[in-house]
Amino acid sequence: MASVRGRQSAIQIGLAAALLAQLGPALAQAASEATAITAVASTDAASVESGPVSVAPAQPQETANEESPELSLRIQQEFLPQHSDTQQPPIFASADRMEGATERSTHMFGHVVMRQGQQSLKADDVLYQQESNEALAKGDVRLYRNGDRYEGPELKLQIDTGAGYFLAPRYRFFSNNGQGQAQRIDFIDTNRMKMTDALYSTCPPEQKDWYLKAGSIETDKENHEGVARNTVLYFKDMPVLWTPVFTFPLDDARKSGFLSPSFGATTKGGAEFTLPYYWNIAPNHDMTLYPKFISRRGAQLGAEVRYLDPRYSGQVRFEYLPNDSLANRDRSTYSIKHNGVLPGNVALLLDLNRASDDQYFRDFSHTISDSSQLFLPNTVQLAYGASWWNATVRSTRYQTLQDPLAPVVEPYNRAPQFTWNAAKQDVHGFDLAATTDYTRFTHSSLVEGDRFVAMPSLSLPWLTPGFYVKPKITWHYTHYNLSQEASGTQSNFTRTVPIYSLDAGMVFERDIRWFDAQAQQTLEPRLFYLKVPYRNQDALPNFDSGVADFNFAQIFSENAFSGYDRVGDANQLTAAVISRVLDAQTGSQIARVALAQRFSYEPPQVFLPGQSQTATRRSDFLLAATGQISPALLLDTGLQYNPSQRRAQKSSIGLRYQPAKRKVINATYRYTRDLLEQFDVSGQWPLSRTWSGVARFNYSMRESRLIESAVGLEHDSCCWILRLAAQRFAVGTQNVNTAFFVQLEFKGMGGLGTSPKEMLLRNVPGYTPLDAHLPARTRPLTEDDE
Repeated sequence: MASVRGRQSAIQIGLAAALLAQLGPALAQAASEATAITAVASTDAASVESGPVSVAPAQPQETANEESPELSLRIQQEFLPQHSDTQQPPIFASADRMEGATERSTHMFGHVVMRQGQQSLKADDVLYQQESNEALAKGDVRLYRNGDRYEGPELKLQIDTGAGYFLAPRYRFFSNNGQGQAQRIDFIDTNRMKMTDALYSTCPPEQKDWYLKAGSIETDKENHEGVARNTVLYFKDMPVLWTPVFTFPLDDARKSGFLSPSFGATTKGGAEFTLPYYWNIAPNHDMTLYPKFISRRGAQLGAEVRYLDPRYSGQVRFEYLPNDSLANRDRSTYSIKHNGVLPGNVALLLDLNRASDDQYFRDFSHTISDSSQLFLPNTVQLAYGASWWNATVRSTRYQTLQDPLAPVVEPYNRAPQFTWNAAKQDVHGFDLAATTDYTRFTHSSLVEGDRFVAMPSLSLPWLTPGFYVKPKITWHYTHYNLSQEASGTQSNFTRTVPIYSLDAGMVFERDIRWFDAQAQQTLEPRLFYLKVPYRNQDALPNFDSGVADFNFAQIFSENAFSGYDRVGDANQLTAAVISRVLDAQTGSQIARVALAQRFSYEPPQVFLPGQSQTATRRSDFLLAATGQISPALLLDTGLQYNPSQRRAQKSSIGLRYQPAKRKVINATYRYTRDLLEQFDVSGQWPLSRTWSGVARFNYSMRESRLIESAVGLEHDSCCWILRLAAQRFAVGTQNVNTAFFVQLEFKGMGGLGTSPKEMLLRNVPGYTPLDAHLPARTRPLTEDDE
């Protein structure tokens, strides 16, 4: 074998084993000092090592990322071979027989193996030209580099640059399991190549359900993409798509280019076709353009911009449909969301939303949550926080989307709103807290005004491992300065209300066994006393108060109303008992049961306009239970029971059976007296080895109709996935919309159609999408993977 470039100065071939044993130490020293090549041969095998190997003296550690050294991995350089920019890693070679001339060429025959760094070559016959550093391999040729494998009858390769050609090769990529064959591969360098008359697929060779046939395929490892030209996509040997230029990913890295087209249909808009374009602007910035054609409405243009930075992040979304054929007007919407930190550690939040008309989301949304939007917030907020206090300045205005058949009252705009909160614990044994709020409320038709609220509080907690007692006093001060009030009414009001509370509880523990596992059970009785004197508040406006939902969080609160405009009077005691089952190893909660009831010594006298003023001395019972009945069965239930009327006011019970991945059944019943009664069932279950079904039905027994339903079928093959789904949901009070989804996804490349995965994830709790990614490998392909 010829000598390698650089300072290499000698070749020694054909030394006997005995001579090598005697001269080995001297040769080793010569190799390190004079950077010579050593070669060893025997009667049935020969091996050659070429190229210098040096060991650098110990050096200070260097970081892999100088911008964030504290987060970077560090390399201990004294353990690594060092190579200068002009030196190449050594070449190792072995063969049954070698012959050649010093510093010119080496011809190797039989079981030839050549290695340099991460590159490996196997062949029956290899001619190595030392001056040009080229190898011409013939016979059963196999090349391994960058974790990929190539096989064929003839290869010419320049060892240092990686340039060359491969005739009639078969190939397999490690990064995405792509494989196929070509008439010829031209290697441009170690990262780029061009395949001529190529076939590409991620299916196994014995089952090519889909594949690309292309006049040429160019791949670029650094840019993580492949470009196919004059391409036909085949599925089950049938051509389904032709394109002059087609790009596909070589791994999961982001790249610019057209995304897979999607198509679907809705009953309101008709057939839909979308061809998105993705622009990878920077590692932390991107944009997606998604022009859409809606058969009954026309062409719509949409765009989404995302950005991410250590100090800010956000998303801008915009849609525009000129001259909607059904509505006979332009339709549009936008959304701007931003979170960031300004100089001085001031946080900035933007949440801006707008729609061109009240019906926009009912006409264009594919989900019941989007189509049922009534209020679009437009908020600008600045916030600053210190160790024990924080302050916020906010402006919030709303766009109200009215349903003509069910009109709603517009909410108050708040511009501006100033809040300041502070809390300090254990100040000479006391806990101190304060909340202040100043808000300007505006409305197009209702009373407007300014409201100032101050709520300082003082608590003296007594805490031990087995029990706690927390007495607390709060002073609630409110001042109003109103405008647009009715003629002859007062415009200024002041209200002060002291609030006294005492919270006490105990915790008992014992060891138990839960389904043959060690666990710990707790018993936690709790008493909460609240005293709030009555204040007449009938003349006060109501900007933001409502009756708080009666639940376990509210029953221990100091106010029966949300917001600041009403402070409920109280002289009451809440009693509760809670029991938990905790994992003995991790402390995580396995199960929980809670029971609570409130006892009033005086009936409340503060109510909202239109609120029922019936009150009893005893509140409804609250009962909640949740936990793992068995490893596969989860229960979550709640009950609000009226003991005087002996009937349930509100109840819910939910069961989830999930014995394995992609096997789940959910059933939930929800009831609120005089308001709703719904039954919801959903699930995902295998129908065969490759087919699985997904469904969800939400039925209102009070209205005798389906509120929302979804059904789907999924087929998972070795290298492709087929998804079929339909969704039907209520739009407004009397209309419904039905959307259809069809997607054929080719693993490792992309798909055709509209994916229903997000819709199914939203509708079916516990749903697990079929894995569209390739099987994970633990290591790159090597010559051992034959």
